[in-house]
Amino acid sequence: MSSQTKTGGSYSGSGWDYQNRYNTASGVSTTNTLTKYNLGFSIPAGATIDGIKIVLMKYKSYSPMVIKDKTVELTKSGSSNKAQTYSNWQPQSAYMSTTTYGGTTDLWGTTWSYSDINNSSFGFKIDANKTDLNGGRYIQVDASAAITVYYTLALVAPTVTTQSVSGIEENDAVGNGNITDDGGATATRGMCWNTTGTPTISDTTATNGTGEGAYTVAIPDIYSGITYYARAYATNSVGTSYGTTVSFDTLTHVTIIWWRS
Repeated sequence: MSSQTKTGGSYSGSGWDYQNRYNTASGVSTTNTLTKYNLGFSIPAGATIDGIKIVLMKYKSYSPMVIKDKTVELTKSGSSNKAQTYSNWQPQSAYMSTTTYGGTTDLWGTTWSYSDINNSSFGFKIDANKTDLNGGRYIQVDASAAITVYYTLALVAPTVTTQSVSGIEENDAVGNGNITDDGGATATRGMCWNTTGTPTISDTTATNGTGEGAYTVAIPDIYSGITYYARAYATNSVGTSYGTTVSFDTLTHVTIIWWRS
């Protein structure tokens, strides 16, 4: 599982000032909604969203006030309310304490695509209930509120390159390849070759283990004095990818006959 965390972004909300403070009225009341958006996520295309987590620092300026969450939702329509309506906000003296909503496998009651997360409108909104008579004070949500999105990358075909063939003899050689990206799944390392060009796994092949990185493959049982074409390939659960084609000439067998007249 991969993740991205964003703390920047934009805020909006009537009655909330530039420091995300909201002045409370006397008596029981509900704040206006504060929204954070324009977060700048860049979830890779095709990724599966696994969960979303918000970590907030929120506090009240006057300890006797009773301030509790009313709404903590993501901005996408249909997301569930994660408000902790039972818990009083911390006083300003403890403002470094945090509250966590959601988690690594929590989708907030709806479905998500990578494009939903990358959209500038994605974010969260929060408001609160004041249930005491104290007025003339304020509550505040710290601007560094963090949103973490957990996701699983989509599997893709591997990426592989071909290097020059080495160790060329009359009847064998050594193919060289490098899997630079396994595509998120175990990839088999191989080499294919023929005498006509652009070889594939339908031609003669040999393999040497699995995994990313440089590798070598023995090319046996070939004929002397012939031009061969070879290229590295890698196969995972999505498919097979190839490197570029390289050519090589096997050594020519020379027979020397001595005679005496």
